[in-house]
Amino acid sequence: MIVKDFQRANNLQADGVIGPVTFAAFCMAYDLTPVQATHFLAQCHHESAGFTALSENLNYSAEGLRATFPSRYDTELALKHERKPSVIANHVYGGRMGNVEPNDGWRFRGRGPLQLTGRSNYQRFSDGLGLPAIVDAPDLVATKYAFSSAIWFFRVNKIFDLCTDTSPETVLKVSRAVNLGNPNSTKKPNGLADREKQTIFYSKFIT
Repeated sequence: MIVKDFQRANNLQADGVIGPVTFAAFCMAYDLTPVQATHFLAQCHHESAGFTALSENLNYSAEGLRATFPSRYDTELALKHERKPSVIANHVYGGRMGNVEPNDGWRFRGRGPLQLTGRSNYQRFSDGLGLPAIVDAPDLVATKYAFSSAIWFFRVNKIFDLCTDTSPETVLKVSRAVNLGNPNSTKKPNGLADREKQTIFYSKFIT
């Protein structure tokens, strides 16, 4: 849907497919070089399951909670919270990332292609765009400002500076920056093979 929305906003055929025309329009709309756009779209594609998952799914089973949040859930608590997304969000995110109100964990759960999370990050993004409505209506990050939130994430974390070419070494650095928060980490980022695959796909449009 967000790809179609972008295409409509730029008077393109709204088929939801990122081809050479949409790719070129994306570079122009966000002032990106083709290499920067390639990395950006590849990472967003992977993180959002092809631009379809734009709001964090917290409908975990007890087993899923233990595997995903081992430091926050023992077996007993996981059984109490399983399949209760808002309860899970408030337990996992409450009291941190600027979440100070009782329901902030759920209200400011991950949204957008790169999962903007936490009241403080929503506030920073809102201030960066000069749009206070984002904090008042956080669902906008999963709709109208989905791509903008991911662009903001890349810019404030200086990830675009890493996008100098499309070599495997660069893909690894960018993937570490996005997935691990540190391009110089020695850990392997999750989903690296798919991130590489998507980078190769979008690099076809570099001219």
